[in-house]
This record gives sequence, structure tokens and C-alpha cells, in this order.
Amino acid sequence: MSETSSSTQPRSQGALRAPRRPLLHRLALWLHGQAERFDLVPTEYGQEVQVDPADARSVAAEWLRQGKLWAAYNPEQVLALKVGAAVLGLVLVALAMLAGSIR
Repeated sequence: MSETSSSTQPRSQGALRAPRRPLLHRLALWLHGQAERFDLVPTEYGQEVQVDPADARSVAAEWLRQGKLWAAYNPEQVLALKVGAAVLGLVLVALAMLAGSIR
């Protein structure tokens, strides 16, 4: 029997670990877990399609659907968010220009 037999060699460290999920998948599942923890999940969540809580794609797709429903129901609030984001962006640009001129 040779010394390089597969039965006598230890397994590599990579073979023992489960494959890691991409960062965005873990982030989506973590954010959904936080929403459940703080009871922020809408009552309509998961009513149209079945959502697997372990599948990041189905969780993100359902949250995207919920966001679109909210945006269609509240166009004034969406406009206010867009205006607020634009103003915040302008303020940040102005601050960056001010900081650049000081140096």
C-alpha cells in the first residue's frame, strides 16, 4: 500500500466547511431577521407567493414586492423621500467641496 493512500491522508480544511453564502445573501437574511425581531414585517408579507425564510432570493423578492406595493399606495411619501435624498446629496457634495477648499 502506498503512503499517499486517500484513507491515510487528512482531509483538507476546505472540504470540512460548508460553502459560504455570498455577502448579499447573508445581508438579506439578516435584515429580514431583524425585521421579524422588531415586528416590522407587513401583514401582507408572503400572501401572494410562498416565501422560504432560508432562501435569500425569495426573501429579497418578497421585500421588493412589498416596497413596490407601498410606493404605489403612498406616492407623496415616495416623492418626499426622493426630494430628501436629493437635498442630502447636495449637502454632502457642498460639505465635500468645503472640506476640499480648506486643505
